[in-house]
Amino acid sequence: MRILANENFQQAAVDALRQDGHDVLWVRTESPGISDREVLARAQLDARVVVTFDENFGKLAFQYGCAVARVTTGPATSPSLRMTGCE
Repeated sequence: MRILANENFQQAAVDALRQDGHDVLWVRTESPGISDREVLARAQLDARVVVTFDENFGKLAFQYGCAVARVTTGPATSPSLRMTGCE
């Protein structure tokens, strides 16, 4: 899978995705400080799924025609994903 990890994604998670064979770009090392809109535009251009902890990406995803997986943690601190897809 082609993934664009948002700047707030942890190094360990990026490394684990890469070890599982995913093609992962990380905003923190590729383009630190870019806006959410720029992250989504880059994901659309590169045909990548964005992984992030930010809640606002779902609202913007429809404008850019990309998929966003928002990672959340619950009371047990086990991560979960919420996907927002766009056509």
